[in-house]
Amino acid sequence: MRPPAMIIADDPALDFLNTIGAPHGEMIEWIETGDDLKAWLLQAGLVQPSEFDDFPQDAETDIAAAEARHLRDEFRAWLQTGTTGIFEHLNWVLQRESGFWVLEPTPPHRMTRRLRFTQPGQLLVPVAIAIADLIARQEADRVRECANPSCTMWFRDVSRNNRRRWCSMSVCGNRAKVAAHRARGKG
Repeated sequence: MRPPAMIIADDPALDFLNTIGAPHGEMIEWIETGDDLKAWLLQAGLVQPSEFDDFPQDAETDIAAAEARHLRDEFRAWLQTGTTGIFEHLNWVLQRESGFWVLEPTPPHRMTRRLRFTQPGQLLVPVAIAIADLIARQEADRVRECANPSCTMWFRDVSRNNRRRWCSMSVCGNRAKVAAHRARGKG
């Protein structure tokens, strides 16, 4: 059984990038189907369950999952090489957005943007928004790959000194500390 997706990157766009990875040495794909994509959007907090109220039950969501995997590959290529093909794809997805504003009835009263999903292609909109936001913030110097050579996870370094090395201290960081401790003990 596949474990839940790892939401560890301190940025939803990078958490999306981590929907395929080998955090424990074995490659896992978290977006195999359209239902996986919908579940991940909810797990990542990019959508609310009520935003799926108008979504057709018989929608061909597996096509959206395939497009999500393609967008993920383009995003990874942009991070690694700076290729610009992702901009056209992001803008194409962003044009599908169908949403509305809601005034929250409980204090503090604030306006929030809600998405409306009526077709499978719109499932990529919250992901495209997250990726575009990361790119627009121009924080590429804070985006890192985990220092564990067997891990494929990415994260945004939010530390003060900009020296975070591990995707997660509970996963890769502890492994590195234990290995360093053993190496010191043998020496």
